[in-house]
Amino acid sequence: MRLSDATFYILLACLILVNKFLIFSFSCLRRIPSSPRQQILVYSLFLKGQVSLFIRFTF
Repeated sequence: MRLSDATFYILLACLILVNKFLIFSFSCLRRIPSSPRQQILVYSLFLKGQVSLFIRFTF
């Protein structure tokens, strides 16, 4: 299925908005005092979200 240009740009705009929301959420979570183990969990969840968004909208 081929997407029209308008649909592609709408999906791209949604991806950018979701990405900015993830970055904002990540920065808020970093400010909460936590142990190094919890920080690693937050980093891994953030990266997993980034990768899954990239895969979902790219392929």
